[in-house]
Amino acid sequence: MNTPHSKEDTLSQIDIRLDLIDLLFDTDFPHEPMTWSHLDGRPYTEAEMDMLQTITLPELRAWLHAHALTTGYDEERTDTIPDQDA
Repeated sequence: MNTPHSKEDTLSQIDIRLDLIDLLFDTDFPHEPMTWSHLDGRPYTEAEMDMLQTITLPELRAWLHAHALTTGYDEERTDTIPDQDA
């Protein structure tokens, strides 16, 4: 039964900004947040920094889960590639 506070109801109302998730995947995370940049070295624009400052907990969780999945997947793929020297 769907009540106004059911889990299904809550999950369907969560808004995840995919452009923010994409930005996080293209981030070089240094030790000081104000120096964040893209993986290719370009500094973040003021608009990108402003967007990052509005990240919600559900968006952060979504990115953390996706990052963990892709990191594990990349490691699995790398482990199955034979060494070139072999």
